[in-house]
Amino acid sequence: MRGNMRAANDDRIHISAAGVAAEIDPFGAELGVLRDGDGRDLLYDGNPRWWTGRAPLLFPVVGALAGGAYRLGRELWRLPQHGFARHSQFNVEAREPASVTLRLRENEETRGVYPFPFQLDVTYAVADAALSVRARVTNRGRRPMPVALGFHPAFRWPLPYGGAREEHELEFGAPEPGKVFRPDGDGLLIGPRRTPVGADGRLPLNDDLFVDGAVVFKELASQRVTYGVRGQRRIVVDFAGMPSLGVWSKPGAQAPFVCVEPWQGYADDAPLPGDPPKPRDLFDRPGMIELAPGQSHAFGMRVSLVDA
Repeated sequence: MRGNMRAANDDRIHISAAGVAAEIDPFGAELGVLRDGDGRDLLYDGNPRWWTGRAPLLFPVVGALAGGAYRLGRELWRLPQHGFARHSQFNVEAREPASVTLRLRENEETRGVYPFPFQLDVTYAVADAALSVRARVTNRGRRPMPVALGFHPAFRWPLPYGGAREEHELEFGAPEPGKVFRPDGDGLLIGPRRTPVGADGRLPLNDDLFVDGAVVFKELASQRVTYGVRGQRRIVVDFAGMPSLGVWSKPGAQAPFVCVEPWQGYADDAPLPGDPPKPRDLFDRPGMIELAPGQSHAFGMRVSLVDA
């Protein structure tokens, strides 16, 4: 939120195991570095020439809101795309050589855009050649609380394991014949469109794929995506319990990253041509989970390496 600052590199929290090492920034609880056991970088470095993010955490909404706002009953509230967690300073609650837990609770600034008492605990842990991320949201208030959450890791494209950039692909864990959606200029979703995923579950990566922005799968059959070049070491992203997925790179820029984004929730649909955007009730936004007072819900993602 306003007034907080991203940590310097030496303020990041380092965790490591035999096959993987990571650095986490308390600002946004954002993964800043991910390396394999040989010290090779797997995560994009946030070069502002393309995009300053690395792996932001999306909370308490995913995607853009119609008109940049939402309703609670008759009240209108404004909230930026992807929420505020990525711009908030988290506290370190627990720290071990191979894991760390960071926490965000409501404060004066969050209450001005999201009037719910909450607790968001994010735990990063490494073991062997894998990183797990677990985000647990708790309703600390006395009334139901709507919430969504998404992960947004940007992996290097190409990966440091051989193969040309144009040989990289995503391989889905299940057939994905369903339609996809694309963002308009305001980040609202338009479509449906024919899926770019082949019958074999493979999605070849190229810059033309992102001319219209992210590829959004509102409903996904897969709970796993493998990224890289066949015949080389690849990255596996597991996201059981996360029903939606975004795939994105900077359009038209030969950007050196591709984001594989497991989501619970996604952007509002764009209005019909000529109609003004109409903010929705937050409880009715797509993919929102309603937590009863005192209730918690956990969201997870695991990033691992698999050899050819």
